[in-house]
Amino acid sequence: MKARAEPIARALAGVSWLQASGAAVVERLAEASHLQHLVDGQAVASRGTQAAHLVVIASGTLELSMTNAQGKRHTTSPLGKGQVFGLIPLLDGSTLIHDVCARGASSIVVVPRDAILRALEAHPALAMQMLLLLCQRARHNYEVVAGLSLLPLHVRVARLVLDLSAGRHVRVTQAALAEMLGASRQSINIELKKLERGGVIAVARGDIEIRDPDRLHAASQRDSL
Repeated sequence: MKARAEPIARALAGVSWLQASGAAVVERLAEASHLQHLVDGQAVASRGTQAAHLVVIASGTLELSMTNAQGKRHTTSPLGKGQVFGLIPLLDGSTLIHDVCARGASSIVVVPRDAILRALEAHPALAMQMLLLLCQRARHNYEVVAGLSLLPLHVRVARLVLDLSAGRHVRVTQAALAEMLGASRQSINIELKKLERGGVIAVARGDIEIRDPDRLHAASQRDSL
């Protein structure tokens, strides 16, 4: 493997389903890919444009969002190291689903679509890992959609805080939580304050500290606190 491709291969090996596809797949894709460094707020992709590559996050965070004609914006959970975006439009040849930008200094590996398609033909293990990944995503997305109708907001808030947590802290604004959950900022603030009064979390500007992970997990599993 060329020296240029070694840091790219390390980043690709950090993606669990790529690593499970085998070293030959990782090496092959690394040789065809390039590393790109991003500054805070830099646009990576635009909704509705043709998918030409798969993006793997090597470091930092990417924000995925979409905005309707009335200007209402929805964001997904941010993507961090070892996660990817653009897989579905890459496979079906359609357009991208989200607008994507960097949140803070970040690095991404850009994997060309034709390299992915050639690897799929040559390595059946990669196809199987992609199928498993898509099944996992479909299950998760169904639970999220069902939760919008079936779960009360405080349960959804607790679940999202847990999903976003890295250790004991979640670096996120209440406005961002509101966009992810399709709720008002005021309603998110009310639910966070309830958890804070109970000693489950501590809320600061742009930060949520998880003080009692067990109780937060319990709150995410039931219909009432």
